[in-house]
Amino acid sequence: MSTDDIYLQREGYTFIRVEPTEAAREIESLKLLIRLAEEKITALKLTASRLGEESEEAAEDLMDEINDIEMAVDDLQVYLERLRNIPRTDSKTR
Repeated sequence: MSTDDIYLQREGYTFIRVEPTEAAREIESLKLLIRLAEEKITALKLTASRLGEESEEAAEDLMDEINDIEMAVDDLQVYLERLRNIPRTDSKTR
């Protein structure tokens, strides 16, 4: 496989070609990770609210963990959008 088969240059950018099935699998994996993280955030917020009544310090620690997970989810969503917007090539150009 030559370098020209792997890379696509368009409008001053260089893209790595990927198989559509590979990108689709990655997209589905990211969607699953995001959904699981959001469920974890919901559960942690419920726990933090319960802890807040008993231990404010423990609730604050838990909120820090929630913030970290939310930032990771934001990063995953950005990556997911990038994958969804990978340039597609026409079958004629292959």
